[in-house]
Amino acid sequence: MIQPTVGRVVWYYRYPGAEAQAALVSYVHDDRCVNLAVFDHNGNPEPTAPYVPLLQGDEAGQLAGRQCSWMPFQIGQAAKTEAVQAAASKLPDATVTFASESQMSFGGVFARSNGIVTPAPTEVTDTPVSAAAADGQGAAAVAGRQPDWIASSIPPDAAPSVE
Repeated sequence: MIQPTVGRVVWYYRYPGAEAQAALVSYVHDDRCVNLAVFDHNGNPEPTAPYVPLLQGDEAGQLAGRQCSWMPFQIGQAAKTEAVQAAASKLPDATVTFASESQMSFGGVFARSNGIVTPAPTEVTDTPVSAAAADGQGAAAVAGRQPDWIASSIPPDAAPSVE
């Protein structure tokens, strides 16, 4: 279920089978009832629509009167998010965050950050970088470890597959 919040865009239907109109959530009564600011097909505001039932997922069109629903892409995004969260909950001691939210670069070394930045430990090798880079893998591959730019808190054997 998608939680309605003020400012979200929904599709508003005056009656079942009517063409969808753009509407903004202006107030949330609960997960299935909202007030809307509705716009006509020219973008002009219409009179407010209080206490409009918000249908979730495949419920759209089941009521006899006016109603609103999420747009198809919003439903798709919510399903993807739920799938990622379900996969993450099966991983032992793993924290799932997007790389852009959790990794920072300091001189080419990535580190995880939860408000405190701690550089990732690196190994020292006597292999010259020019010799290691000859195969395109870099010094890290020659030293038998992952390159510094691969930072992961998920063990390799527990990582979920992405299809």
